[in-house]
Order: sequence, then C-alpha cells, then structure tokens
Amino acid sequence: MFTSRVEYRVLIREDNADTRLSGIGYELGLAGESYVERVRIKKRRVEEEKNRLREIMVSPGGEIDRILSERGESLLTQSVMLEQVLRRSGISYEDILIIDKESLDLSYQEKVQLEVDTKYSGYIERELAKIRKFEDLEKIRIPESFDYSDVPGLSNEIKEKLTCFKPRSLGQASRISGVTPAAVSIIMIRLRTVFK
Repeated sequence: MFTSRVEYRVLIREDNADTRLSGIGYELGLAGESYVERVRIKKRRVEEEKNRLREIMVSPGGEIDRILSERGESLLTQSVMLEQVLRRSGISYEDILIIDKESLDLSYQEKVQLEVDTKYSGYIERELAKIRKFEDLEKIRIPESFDYSDVPGLSNEIKEKLTCFKPRSLGQASRISGVTPAAVSIIMIRLRTVFK
C-alpha cells in the first residue's frame, strides 16, 4: 500500500515503527527483551528532550539570530521556547545543539524522532483527535431493525449501501465507500431521536 493511502499516515511512520511495534513484536516472540528495552530508553530520552525544549526560553539576538538568518528564517521578535524554534521548517535539531549547549547527547535515530515529533506535532494531535472521534463512533450501535429508508437527508445511493451492508456501528457505517461524514451525522441524530 502506498504511504499516501494509509489511514492515519502521520502516526504510522518509518521513524516511529520501533516504538509503535516493539511491544507487539515482543508479545509474539519476534523481538527480544534487550531490543524492547533499547526502544523504551529511546522513547524516554526523546520525551525527556521534548519536555526540556518546552521549558527553555530563548531571547532574540546573538547566536540564535545568526542561525535563523543563515537558514533563511525570520528573526525572533520576542522570547520563545526552544521547541517553537525547532518547529520552524529550516531549523534542525543540530541547530538547537548550537543554540543550547545543555541538550542531551541523542543518537541519530533519537534526533530524527524528536525532530519529526516536534515539527509535525499539530498534525499528530489532529490525527489523534480523529482516532478518538472514530473510537466514539464505534461505540454507537445501530440496531439491526434500523430502517435507512426512513432517514430524511440521506441520498438514495447511501440508503441502498447502508441497507445492503447493514453496519453494526456508526464507525462501520463511516468506512463504507460513499458514506459521507454528513450522512454519518444524520444517522447519529436519527438514532438519538428514535432510540432515546
């Protein structure tokens, strides 16, 4: 499958495969305890550094202005956290190491993980919110006797598909090709009014 077609592709990345899958691999006997421990240490170190970057404030001027200028980034107009500096597209973690000498001595993989997590944190949060919403939809059950033909606002095509597939939850309904988010909302409202 192309990565551009993967659902939640911002969360399912090459750089975080070890942290996502090592526990499962261990349970299946595919990964050893020492490997899982290395992954735990990597994850902990990356989190520690992310937290540290959220706490360190840098002010305009001096070394930071020079680096921002060299990277084609706009200069700071006020003090910001180092994390905000790293979020800039032209700034790498290596630049942060020049600005802040107290940074952890991270491995290459840890640096990549930190940088990606920081730069894409907004997108990652959005994906996590989608997952939480999807999990909520999975909890809303659709009775077998539910008649889609009585639901005003649904197109005939969507009514036919839902009647044919008979989804057991709103989550399943949302995964049927052609069933729009608006249609799922209409069904949810109908369920709440009919089955109080």
